Amino acid sequence: QRLAADTRTVSDEVLDRLGRTALAAGDRRRAAEAYVRLYYEYPLSTAGAGAPSQMEALADQMTRRGYDADIGRAQMFFGARRWAEARAAFAAVRPNVGGDDRELTDLRIAESDFNLGNHAAARDALRPYLQKASRLAEARFFYLSAVRALGDHDQYVELARALVRDFPDSSWAEEALNNLGTHYILVNDDETAAQVFRELYAKFPTGSRAERAAWKYGWWAYKTGEYAETIRVFESAAAAFPRSDYRPSFLYWTGRAHARSGDAADGLARMRLVHTDYANSYYGRLAERHLRRASALPS
Repeated sequence: QRLAADTRTVSDEVLDRLGRTALAAGDRRRAAEAYVRLYYEYPLSTAGAGAPSQMEALADQMTRRGYDADIGRAQMFFGARRWAEARAAFAAVRPNVGGDDRELTDLRIAESDFNLGNHAAARDALRPYLQKASRLAEARFFYLSAVRALGDHDQYVELARALVRDFPDSSWAEEALNNLGTHYILVNDDETAAQVFRELYAKFPTGSRAERAAWKYGWWAYKTGEYAETIRVFESAAAAFPRSDYRPSFLYWTGRAHARSGDAADGLARMRLVHTDYANSYYGRLAERHLRRASALPS
């Protein structure tokens, strides 16, 4: 009991042992309290998964006080990407909630369906939330994603563009642009993909998709001979994301772009930076070979 009451020491194992011990001692009320906490606070654990069977036998000791805890439990499954369990948990609470909780529940069921590959069900369930909803951008994002998964590429592009236009600062617009760029790669339209990634990097230069966008667009610029644009994009990305896994490639191809545009000194400076910071990496070794060919390293 002392361990379970302390937020620093409570755990699923503590609550499970408390429940079993209380049952053995004949204290059904305390056992019910322990299993209820286990069910709601640790649903992802093995002990939490076993709590419902114990709670069923202790139902006379429990009093329901709303459904907030049930929604919180379902959200834990959703956040852990356990889609089937999340869908089941939200479906169980759905008949008992209204208003914003009902909207959230419906969206999470549809999003779980989408992630489980039930794209038609997700699309149909999201339709009521495409015009008016507190999470309108989110609903439209998953609707257009379901449309894409169902093969209607023209409508998908139209819906993605509309989302970006209507919610230009939303993280859902950022994700929509990232997926739209990927879509054009998959249909072998690399030029359009590059322009989408250019737009993504311009709109969200420090966003969660910015590093990838900078790489995709900058590499296209290099391949098509736009060396000044390559330098602009890759140097800004290298400065903005100093710990990025892309940084060695940003710096290396900036160096190559400087050399291709006739600026040998800046090109070698970038190669020295790659060699200094990433000597044992793939790009570090490429930079070393480049510097040795230019006699810019001691023999």
